[in-house]
This record gives sequence, C-alpha cells and structure tokens, in this order.
Amino acid sequence: TEAHMKVEPQRHFFNTGVLAEYQAASTNVFTFEASQHPLAGKCATAARAKLFPHSSMFSPLDVDKSSVPVSREYPLSDSGVMEDLGHLLLLRRRVSKLLIFDGSATPDNRTGTYTIDMDNMVYTMAAFGQVNKVYPGVLPGAPYPMIQKDYLKVFEPSEFPPLWKKAKELVRARKPVVVRGNYTVVDNEHFGITGGWKVEIVWAFQTPIPEWTLALPNSTRSVMDPFVPNVKAVKGLHKLDMGTMSQYASWYTERAVVDEVRAMLNRVVSNEPVPLAVADVDTVVV
Repeated sequence: TEAHMKVEPQRHFFNTGVLAEYQAASTNVFTFEASQHPLAGKCATAARAKLFPHSSMFSPLDVDKSSVPVSREYPLSDSGVMEDLGHLLLLRRRVSKLLIFDGSATPDNRTGTYTIDMDNMVYTMAAFGQVNKVYPGVLPGAPYPMIQKDYLKVFEPSEFPPLWKKAKELVRARKPVVVRGNYTVVDNEHFGITGGWKVEIVWAFQTPIPEWTLALPNSTRSVMDPFVPNVKAVKGLHKLDMGTMSQYASWYTERAVVDEVRAMLNRVVSNEPVPLAVADVDTVVV
C-alpha cells in the first residue's frame, strides 16, 4: 500500500528559531534561567516562553478524530541549563552505577592566568549543592544566577571535598582525571528524585593531557586549540577542533576510563574490549 504525505514549512514572525536558520544557532539560556527564579510566576514564565524558538512537532499518539497526527508548536531551549550531565533521570530510576563525563573546565583568566578553570564545571558543583565562584550571585546547588537554591542538588554536599581534592591533584599532575566513589543521593523535588541511598559513580573529568598532546604530529599541535578538550562550544568549532576532540575522547576513555568501569562492574581488568551490553541492568553510561 502506497501513501503520500505533503509537508509544508510554516513561518511565524514571532519565532526566533526561524532566524536561527539564517544566523547560526539560537539559544535562550538566560530566558530559561529567569523562568526558574523563585519569584517567577506562571504568567511571567509563559510570557518568556514566547521568546523561545518554536518548532512544529507531532506524535503518532496525539491524533485527531480521524486518527491523523496533530502538529503542535513547542518552545525549544538549551536543555543544558537544567541537565548537563545526564544523571538526573537515571537517579530518579535509582540506577546504582553511573559513568559521568564532564569536560566543561573551559579556560579563562579569572585567576590572572589564562588556563583551564575547574570552577567552570558548574553542573558537577551544583549536583553537590556547592556554590561556584564564576558567576556572582549564584546560589548553592544552582549552576547560574537567577536559578533557585538547590535546584540541581542530588548528592550529599559533605562528600564533594574529597572528590574535588582528588580531581585537582590529578589536574596538577597532568594525568587523566578519573575518580570512582560511592555517593549519597539526597531528595530533589524538582526532578522527582528520592534520596537516602548510595550510587557508585566513575567521574571522568576531561582536561588537557600532555601524554596525548605530545603524541600528535607537530603539524597538528601547531594549529589545534591548546586547551583541547576544554573548548567552548561558542568558539566556532571547525573540523580540526571536532576531529582532535573526538580522538582525545577515544584515547582518554581507553587509557583511563575503561579499567575503572570494569572495576565498578566487578570485572577483571584485562585488554579485552568492553561489551556493548552488560548484564548489570542497573548500570548506565552517561
């Protein structure tokens, strides 16, 4: 049986997403932040949502009386403002073992020297209810200003200092930053997470590693960003940036992450490849 579908693009004057098609990507980070402010009411939040890019979407489960899917307009925004590590819904499902990558220690000169800044890892810090030093006025457990206190807190704050101390020691030693530990999950009403239990996590913080950089051809090192993989997305990435970060991620994972994951899964450390599917259904790689 053959069927034909006619698709026509719709243009809306009050839709910044249309402009994004002509003028790079449109993001609404600060609009979202404002919607999470404790004083933001439903009317104000709905009004701000009008400024988001919108897109028509349909679902086969949302149909009209003739069983034809109904197209609806939905606002789109930078979801990273509320979930950048991929752990929140997994904790809600009580997944007991996680591998979490965070490569957001982008460089700045906040300390007087232009170098990577661990305090830019605002989502990891917020997960432990910490206050980052990058954005003035930010509250504990929030990644940015205007977001309410403990919005992203899901781990016991007192367990953060040992993790951070070990991570910074490895950064100073210019070694791969991979730390495994057990952490206490706390209640988070915003995301429906019930605390009072332990989760085992392999934290993989990606930072520049001389062992990898010095193994590259001189012609590559001379033109690549010296702070790979900690490159800001707004930098205007080209094929070389994407290629070097991809190769770094492969090397870093095989060099430092795989053995820790095997140990977390109680597997014998060996040179055998990691299977794509593991028997432990409580384990999810983020």
